[in-house]
Amino acid sequence: MSNYKLPLGEACSVITDGTHYTPKAQEHGRPFLTVKDMHDGCLDFKNCSRISEADFQDAIRNGCGPQSGDVLFSKDGTVGKVHPFIAEEDCAVLSSVAILRPKRDILDQGYFAHFLRSEAFLRKALRNKTGSAIRRIILANLRNLEIPLPPLEEQRRIAAILDKASEIKALNNAFIFRLRALLQSLFSRVGDPLSGDDVNHELISLGKLLAKPLRNGVSPSSHGTYKCRVLTLSAITRGSYRPEASKSGFFAQEPTEDKKVCSDDFLICRGNGNLTLVGLGEFPAEDDTNTVFPDTMIAARLRKDLVDKMYLSIAWKQGSIRRQIESLARTTNGTAKVNQAALESIELLLPPLRAQEGFSLLYDRGKQMLKSCESIEGCLEKLTSSLQHEFFKL
Repeated sequence: MSNYKLPLGEACSVITDGTHYTPKAQEHGRPFLTVKDMHDGCLDFKNCSRISEADFQDAIRNGCGPQSGDVLFSKDGTVGKVHPFIAEEDCAVLSSVAILRPKRDILDQGYFAHFLRSEAFLRKALRNKTGSAIRRIILANLRNLEIPLPPLEEQRRIAAILDKASEIKALNNAFIFRLRALLQSLFSRVGDPLSGDDVNHELISLGKLLAKPLRNGVSPSSHGTYKCRVLTLSAITRGSYRPEASKSGFFAQEPTEDKKVCSDDFLICRGNGNLTLVGLGEFPAEDDTNTVFPDTMIAARLRKDLVDKMYLSIAWKQGSIRRQIESLARTTNGTAKVNQAALESIELLLPPLRAQEGFSLLYDRGKQMLKSCESIEGCLEKLTSSLQHEFFKL
């Protein structure tokens, strides 16, 4: 297969750098595209600005109107957004969007667009950037940058492969987005209910769900001799339990068993300078007799015949619970705190245990599916990068 490289300035024409001013927007008129209107898979003609006929014609006279077959390239600020232009509607573009017109007898539009997105191109292009606060590429400086030019048929084959990779990535990303939205909405469905309209739900206070009284942890002593690990607040305030968020501490004597980390205890943040962190809680993933929880946490041991652990973990993050916690917290010396009595009064919606368990099973499967999709997302990124590297060696 014959393959050669050609300077970019010989393979395409820079039709314009776009209009160097922003015409006054109006409710109706001709579409005026900027970088924000360039999305993966489409140009946003529906939500873009509109300009008057006079401003539009002025832009066209100055060469700021792309034609079918051109490639739009963002060169200021958000550098590297690329879109092959298909003439859905006549439009004008701002100076941050360059219009590049490939010479069709030697350069395929789709291949060219993928080349402009490639890491190899952007790495070299950004060497020619100017400006400090805003990243900017001076297109005139790129004329000597070479583009690999296999025969047109090969270019189209490469473009088709990369199109398919982009399509798969877009589908996976869309699925991730919808799956996250589903997981966020599951709890409200339990509340409305998950397993049928005849399921009884009731508001019940945390205090009525306890298997044993709430208890504070124990904090290290400045003069102790017994050494063990102590959780820090970030172990339970980052959205999931993080056992690595701990440190060594010394105690006057060995902490009692009820101060050690147990997977049956819901650990709640008792106080913090940031009100939004007060009251956050997590269940430890497993027992850890070598680690204790500090006095800045409160442990809640719940009745297993009434409460499913995962259901409570998700319920505790809902807005209704957060509003109760923040209204009950009291601030002293810049630190917001919530005490045991306040926590016992927190009310939450509690379906029957079977409905809670059904929710937890569904939620857990959704989380596992989301984890798999996120793993696939990383693999697709690596695959696309590898393909670009193979096709666009500079």
